[in-house]
Amino acid sequence: MQATVLLQGMYVSRAQEKLQGQENKKANSKKRTMLGDGHPKLLDGDFFNKLVETTEANKRRDTEAREARRAQKKTHSEAMAAW
Repeated sequence: MQATVLLQGMYVSRAQEKLQGQENKKANSKKRTMLGDGHPKLLDGDFFNKLVETTEANKRRDTEAREARRAQKKTHSEAMAAW
């Protein structure tokens, strides 16, 4: 009886972690447009300017991270080839 409860608890916690991960992945997915909700926006307001700045910073950070991963992969491949 206790073993069953223990196994069920482990299963439920793993399932919950997996579902939470999927929801987080959906929430963090890249949007194609900055204002993709279809509502009208004031394009010269502080909100829009801040949104543009954060979007550009995120793109720049992602590009730098991608380049760093490529360089790391290249050095790793060269090291493995030499080995």
